[in-house]
Amino acid sequence: MMQTYLPGNSGKMLMVMHMQHHRFANQELDPDHGVAYAFKNAAFLWFIPSRGMVWLVCFVFMYLPHVPHVYTHRENPCQATLMLEGWNKVMSVLMMYQNYHLAHHLYPTVLFYRYKKAWDARKAFHEAHHPAKVNPLLCILIICK
Repeated sequence: MMQTYLPGNSGKMLMVMHMQHHRFANQELDPDHGVAYAFKNAAFLWFIPSRGMVWLVCFVFMYLPHVPHVYTHRENPCQATLMLEGWNKVMSVLMMYQNYHLAHHLYPTVLFYRYKKAWDARKAFHEAHHPAKVNPLLCILIICK
């Protein structure tokens, strides 16, 4: 008798499915046909979106906060990364506080959900150094330019 490595499975179900496969090979009732369908669904519902998310995360966490990539951190730390101003509560949730990415560069040991608090604690100091700020909608226009 065929055995599987699934706990509690005697192999009877696998034997039934195997015999059904032989009886209905490449037809609608073939269990392998369902496996192929499930594989296609997995590709479209999991694999492709998960790869798309990798690119989205890279875009939001690596590229977007540094647009337009003019200054280095050594040249001007307050101009090397952007602060997205406007819709702060929404943007903080959507971007996991990367709208305060400059706070991350100034204080790299601060946890991401404390960026706003770190920024606000020394707001007068930060503002005196003319940080690069942009509205989120304007940032999208800069990128699409």
